[in-house]
Amino acid sequence: MKTALITGANKGIGLETAKQLLAKGFHVYIGSRDLENGLAAVEKLKSVRLTKIAAVQLDVTDVDACGPYSA
Repeated sequence: MKTALITGANKGIGLETAKQLLAKGFHVYIGSRDLENGLAAVEKLKSVRLTKIAAVQLDVTDVDACGPYSA
């Protein structure tokens, strides 16, 4: 399964990118500074039957916060 982590995917271009990847069969992680915003985006996408999705709290301006998601 292909997987993508998209930062700032709770709105705008990031949200649209998430929609497109989900439609192509990707599992998408929505990274957002505010977890509540990420969870709201997940619910919005699930409401249109895009379900391989999860929210993660991620602030790319904080190096320590990125640790679990960096390679």
